[in-house]
Amino acid sequence: RLRERLLQASPRRLLLLGTSLLLFSLLTCIHMLTCLWNRLGDSAERWAVVSSPHDQGYGDDYLRSLGWVLKQLQGSTSPLVQSSMETLFAGMCLLLARCFGAFFTG
Repeated sequence: RLRERLLQASPRRLLLLGTSLLLFSLLTCIHMLTCLWNRLGDSAERWAVVSSPHDQGYGDDYLRSLGWVLKQLQGSTSPLVQSSMETLFAGMCLLLARCFGAFFTG
């Protein structure tokens, strides 16, 4: 039933659906990376402790993590990386950013 409706849909609707799915996928990926980066920085001697020794709450940590992920996805490097696990994660984010860039522009 859904397949029949999609086959009968106009090209404009299909373009809107495809774009919406890509945007949703990108936002989901950004959220997941933000949560992972926040979790990596949550233990002692990690970026969250070193960059801000005072506990400012989860909302502030999430926003700082979101900012870091968005910077990584646009290709910048981060001075926040403190451990080898964080370095590995940062490298994986950069690789993912290149894949997303190629997918969206290719």
